[in-house]
Amino acid sequence: MGDETELIKKAREGDKGAFISLIKMHEKRIYAAAYKLLGNCEDVSEACQEAFLRAYRHFFRFRGESSFYTWLYRVVVNVCYKFYRSHNLDPLFKSVPLDRPYSEDVASVMDALGSPQISPVRSIEIKEEIDAVRRAVSSLPKKYYDVITLKDLEGCSYKDIARMLGVSQGTVMSRLHRGRVMLAQRLARFR
Repeated sequence: MGDETELIKKAREGDKGAFISLIKMHEKRIYAAAYKLLGNCEDVSEACQEAFLRAYRHFFRFRGESSFYTWLYRVVVNVCYKFYRSHNLDPLFKSVPLDRPYSEDVASVMDALGSPQISPVRSIEIKEEIDAVRRAVSSLPKKYYDVITLKDLEGCSYKDIARMLGVSQGTVMSRLHRGRVMLAQRLARFR
């Protein structure tokens, strides 16, 4: 974190290289967050480039009350919302892409289970479970989807989520609880 603080200081002094380094520190997480919102690689690339430019132009507005990632995430979310409005698209925004190859998901599940060998039947079961979770998460109302994604998938703190979404920490905790209950109900139907 000390490196980030130093980069922020240098960027405030006009060091473009320091700002670029800040972006590179968070680039993968930002692209992943935008992909969760947009679900299309071309749109994600365009939105992220716009967000990085906007962040650079408005860096003077970053007051340091939150982490740089939190501030940058909010910029990306705003750009994604604007993208949907400008393209007259339905806000399917929150949908988790269901057409992504399962290979990454299955590999990560297998790593987590510590099982290098898996039967074809179990592989199909894992794919079905992943699909069920994706559908359940994507079917949540946006306010619950947002907090579950930020807390459980991105690992953000309640404080950061509250700042990103412009709500109180109590609201974040309440939405997280309700969202998890809804998610559990939807997943119970799968079993």
